[in-house]
Amino acid sequence: MESVKSMEWRVREEDQGAWLLLRNKLGISSLVARVLSARGMRDPEEVYRFLNPTLRNLHDPFLMKDMDKGVKRIGEALDSREKILVHGDYDADGITSTALMVKTLEGKSEVITHLPSRYEDGYGISENGIDKAVDEGASLMISVDCGIRGVEMVDHARERGLDVVITDHHEPGEEIPMAEAVIDPKRAGDDYPFKEIAGVGVAFKISWGLQAEGFVDLDVRDNLDLVALGTVADMVPLVDENRIMVVEGLRQMADTDNKGLRALMREAGIDPFLGISSSDLGFRLGPRINSAGRLGNPDMALELLLTDDRVDADLFARELNSLNFKRKSIGKKLTDEALETIEGLGLSEDPFILVSGEGWHPGVLGIVASSIIRSTGKPTAVLTVEEGEAKGSCRSPPGYDLVKALESCKGILKEFGGHEQAAGVTLSARDIDDLRKRLIDHTLEAYPDRSFRPVQDVDLLCSLSELSLEELNGLKEMSPLGKGNPSPVVYIRDINVGAYPGQVGGGEHLKFFLEDGESSMECIWFGMGHILEDLHGAPAVEVIGHPEVHSWGGNVTPQLRVVDMRIV
Repeated sequence: MESVKSMEWRVREEDQGAWLLLRNKLGISSLVARVLSARGMRDPEEVYRFLNPTLRNLHDPFLMKDMDKGVKRIGEALDSREKILVHGDYDADGITSTALMVKTLEGKSEVITHLPSRYEDGYGISENGIDKAVDEGASLMISVDCGIRGVEMVDHARERGLDVVITDHHEPGEEIPMAEAVIDPKRAGDDYPFKEIAGVGVAFKISWGLQAEGFVDLDVRDNLDLVALGTVADMVPLVDENRIMVVEGLRQMADTDNKGLRALMREAGIDPFLGISSSDLGFRLGPRINSAGRLGNPDMALELLLTDDRVDADLFARELNSLNFKRKSIGKKLTDEALETIEGLGLSEDPFILVSGEGWHPGVLGIVASSIIRSTGKPTAVLTVEEGEAKGSCRSPPGYDLVKALESCKGILKEFGGHEQAAGVTLSARDIDDLRKRLIDHTLEAYPDRSFRPVQDVDLLCSLSELSLEELNGLKEMSPLGKGNPSPVVYIRDINVGAYPGQVGGGEHLKFFLEDGESSMECIWFGMGHILEDLHGAPAVEVIGHPEVHSWGGNVTPQLRVVDMRIV
């Protein structure tokens, strides 16, 4: 039976003995025990550590390859009061990494910064950044959230008399830059226990290492609010160290002294006294920080995070809020245009979708690629063409390695880099068709049995009675939620739709009740108001969705945020 969204529902196996053991030994709710057990967490000690994250369980920074070398060189620069340039990146991870590094070093040496322009410099260590360091008399450049593939740029910096310490978390290339230290947990031969740390997490480890060796006098925990923001915004898995740092960072953010963060929370409508969630970071604060690099100058977001002046903080926050609204408008318009182009050129059947257009705004290409993936389930590249050059962003569904795909095309790429599921590319416009062919060929060869339908993992088969308010409140123990620890998804089978389903939000969304004769549950399905007529008279449905606690007008009730449906 085809679902409304043509998704593949992948239901996890449930082991009643395993989840009963967790529930009884740890005193957790049945729903939490069932979800974690279904996700493969069946050792009570592992589950206890997961549900009770503590800074004591963070890994020693000096387990990371070259950490000792990097801390030593930075420490020498601080002791001799050398001028230091911190070279960041234009996204939220790179901006928070830069802010954290500045806060760590300021007061011990003169620190200057460079955030590359997405349009003039592109991704990675830039020639403009090296020029700024040399022109302003810096002797050390520290990269954060970039540099692991900057072999030529690091050689150029050294030729101009700059020492370089690289801190990054992206996938390395075949050659490692010849820097004073190259700190990246994904390096070959690096035995660091956790590989999925964000760039700001690596910067935090540097800060911790400098504090541990006595080069700086600060409590590194004071900057965990920045670590939490950059980590969630970069969509790394919220497990292991990332989970610990985000939990502690969210606690700190509720009472942060950072005037910029407080101003940005006010603009985003977040009341810290009511609590801050990972979704607030990922969907409200992160996009506003990112909007500076997408549409404007990333330095504005950095200044926001570093200012001690409330008036300046309010001005920066308002401007970022305005840019974010503009980004949404441009992104929606460009997504519609890209989907029309895909349909018009007959690209929708390709196993790898590559779409390009003249003059498309480069700041929203990743957002457009992600939107196309949600519709198709297929790896996607969206390119903008200008003056004979194509630049763009690639995104992929889980299980598809973009780095390997782009490695297979490196002969025609001027630049590329990124993660397994997110990457950027630059190439000559005349090579776009060749790139499309190579990516399709690679996909067919590397993933011959993959249909690339959108896939939704489903944790549990549930009845309405198992989704009581008490059980749903227990799910808060699993927070923070995000990549690697997604919001639980339940499957409710063979159930009736109550009378009078309706549209809300001006007809955009669908609201209805599920009923089984004994219980009922309110459901909301965002963006699906147009299928209202299909529900009228449906004898039964099967539904998957996120069970949540819904508060409105003083009433607190269970609610299902629908992901997909099969109409029987």
